[in-house]
Parts: sequence; C-alpha cells; structure tokens
Amino acid sequence: MKITTKIGLSFGLLVFALGSFVFTAFAFSKAVEPQTLKFEFTLEEVNVIFEGLGELPAKKSEALRGKIYQTAQEQLKAQEQPQSLPKKN
Repeated sequence: MKITTKIGLSFGLLVFALGSFVFTAFAFSKAVEPQTLKFEFTLEEVNVIFEGLGELPAKKSEALRGKIYQTAQEQLKAQEQPQSLPKKN
C-alpha cells in the first residue's frame, strides 16, 4: 500500500508541476504579430513565384497562392480602369 501511495503522490506532483509550467507558459506569452514585408515584382516574376509554390504540397502553399492570386487580380483590375483627372474649378 505504501508503494502505491508513493507512486500516486509522485505522479500527482508531476502532473501539478507540468500543469503549472503549461499555465505559466501560456499565461505570460504575448501574442506576437507577424512581421510584414512589401516587395515589388513584375508580372512575369509573380508568375514564376506562383508556379514554384504550386510545386509544393498544397497544405503548405495554397493559402499563400490564394493571397498572391487575389492581390494580383485586384492590382491588375485597378490598372485597367482609367484614372479620372480632377475637375478644374
């Protein structure tokens, strides 16, 4: 009976210690915003990057490919629309 008690007590202390560590790690960790970078590429360069990402496993690359595609479509559409000049008073 004493062996069981010692094992139970040791296991309980181990669980408590691990729980305390996990709580402390999450309680004091700050949400870190990802750093953003801005690049300029030609349309040809974007296509090379897009195709290269297509060679990677989908679970790693599809979100980024979607973001590139959406951004490119928005920018290309904006370039097609003629800019109206401000009216002179």
